[in-house]
Amino acid sequence: MRVWCNGEFLPNPPQLLKINEILGVSIDWLLTGKGNGITDPDLEAAREILSCGDEAIIRSFRERLRDYGIAIARKRELDYLKCRLAELEKKVESLLPGGDAPGREEAGGPAASRKKAM
Repeated sequence: MRVWCNGEFLPNPPQLLKINEILGVSIDWLLTGKGNGITDPDLEAAREILSCGDEAIIRSFRERLRDYGIAIARKRELDYLKCRLAELEKKVESLLPGGDAPGREEAGGPAASRKKAM
């Protein structure tokens, strides 16, 4: 990236597309530096709010962003815990006789014996 910033090399087309996707800036802006570069309307709205000059609006906006950041962090943690729980459940299942989950009857277990007796 340093070579791009120094003007030694330009990113190739796939790299430009990836930068565009990750940063939400226009390819034209990346190549020419003209305009504000923002392609996402939400990012543009955020830029306008932060540059409006009204401190109460800016403070409120930043507080909401912090709240959203907390909510996103909690969701990521919950998603991680759900994934971890699923991994642990699979491990427990693999440790049980026959690899069955709790509550399932083995092929030769009590339920099978009852069926044979009927």
